[in-house]
Amino acid sequence: MQNLGEADPKENAIVNDLLAQPVDIDMLVNATPRGLEEQVYLRSLMAIGLDSQPEAQYLRQLATALGFDQASFNQIHDQADAQRLYS
Repeated sequence: MQNLGEADPKENAIVNDLLAQPVDIDMLVNATPRGLEEQVYLRSLMAIGLDSQPEAQYLRQLATALGFDQASFNQIHDQADAQRLYS
């Protein structure tokens, strides 16, 4: 939201509505160019607080859909200094 700068209230409302919608994981994965899977996952990880079960579930679903195994998943979390979801 900080990057919207001089957006008017209507524009802010549109962005807030879009952010409130659930992510279509299949669409996101299909739109991800080959070789950028880790970057897409990392951006999702950085965009959320990872402080709720739905957020953890989303990340697990995204990682699975992108083809990551648990070791790769944990490695990305380690690189981002983020909490691991698999032990």
